[in-house]
Amino acid sequence: MCIRDRIAHLVTYKDFGPGIKPHGKEWKYTYRKIMLPFLTAEIFPEELLKVLQLHFRNPKASADTDSPLARLLNKFGPGNEKNYIFELEKGAVFEIHNGRRFIRGEKRTKRYECQELEGKRLYLFNPNAQVIKIE
Repeated sequence: MCIRDRIAHLVTYKDFGPGIKPHGKEWKYTYRKIMLPFLTAEIFPEELLKVLQLHFRNPKASADTDSPLARLLNKFGPGNEKNYIFELEKGAVFEIHNGRRFIRGEKRTKRYECQELEGKRLYLFNPNAQVIKIE
């Protein structure tokens, strides 16, 4: 959890008390209120600013679950040779950060079902998960 999230949780707790959902409407209101002053062209490139403004209309608990924002933020980060799960075709073999290898399967409602090569267990991956495609 980053510092701005922690601050939003602290302020939300102070303002609304302990009986609220961790990322409910009170947290979203507080988080938006904290972040809006920073959404300026002096701080962010125009392309990123538009997506951030959309994100903060109804912020998610994690930027990774906001697909357009996650992809755009990665574009501004250091270059890498990784792919997103959603870019891979069904049956493609890929590796994650710790070296474990999987085969991409079917898309469920929001996530992709992938089978680990070694243990044969099924795992669900966020479409924005960055992986290394194995040829």
